[in-house]
Amino acid sequence: MYEGVEDFEECTGAVESRNIGKKGVPYGTGNPIPDIDDTCMALRLARSHGYEISPGETILEDAKPLLQRYLQYCIKSQVDDKWMHNVNNPKYLELAKLEYNRLQAIHKREINYVLKWWNNCGLDDPFVTRICPQEIYFSITATLYEPELEDCRITYTKSNFIEDIVRDMFQNHGSIQDLKLFCQAIEQWNPSLIHSLSQRIQVIFMAMYNILNELAIEASNAQGKDVFSNFHDLRSKQVQDYMKSRLIIETKQISSWTEYFENGKKDCGVAIRTVPNVLFMGENMVDNILRCLDSHSKENDRRGLPLVSVPVSKA
Repeated sequence: MYEGVEDFEECTGAVESRNIGKKGVPYGTGNPIPDIDDTCMALRLARSHGYEISPGETILEDAKPLLQRYLQYCIKSQVDDKWMHNVNNPKYLELAKLEYNRLQAIHKREINYVLKWWNNCGLDDPFVTRICPQEIYFSITATLYEPELEDCRITYTKSNFIEDIVRDMFQNHGSIQDLKLFCQAIEQWNPSLIHSLSQRIQVIFMAMYNILNELAIEASNAQGKDVFSNFHDLRSKQVQDYMKSRLIIETKQISSWTEYFENGKKDCGVAIRTVPNVLFMGENMVDNILRCLDSHSKENDRRGLPLVSVPVSKA
């Protein structure tokens, strides 16, 4: 792309000076061998900008038979491969349609289950949140599509839906004292501590409280060992990270780029969104993998690293 008029005139002048009608045009000034496509482009470019290009050249007519033979060879060798008719047949098409309909039925059943849970938790109230679980469900379904991974998809949808709500609350709720009490209730795992808070926060807490207890029981049954403490440690650590980020926003003070970067990794909440779902993929996890759920694990930092936004340079 030539930005200046002088550059463009120099380019088209060089094209004209190469005697297109006899030799053609190469792809670069240092290449002495002309080729068909660059010559065609040179002819069009020069004519469209007023250069005297004779219509009597025959290079394209001479090239036409060669191009026809080449294209016929391509069609014969590549477009109509011998095995293609053995793949595209009515039986395969029928099986593809049946598989598609089966997959859609699975998606519909799982979505209906998630929406029923959503309504029962009171999370369908716009006063509580406007986040919708369908988008979260399909974000994981594109990756974990196997029918046997239904529990993993449901778990991912529930946990990420709750996480989006909790993170939004810490970012936008007005009262710091309410958020501190919310963190205390999670640390002690005691719903009675939130009775003085607003109805919206109570609904969010109880939804989070119930889903964590539910997932902990299901995961413990799937793994053959109690994982509640792992779930609770990860949950408690994450809200503390949200609280720290909120306090930084309130004070509008970040001591260094390193501090900003570290807080950004933790504020993503990637570990609590993804790691627990591994327990529902049909494999028994060994203890060293379960330790990734521990509050002392660096898994959250490692997984959050690619998601940290780079801020605008400091003033």
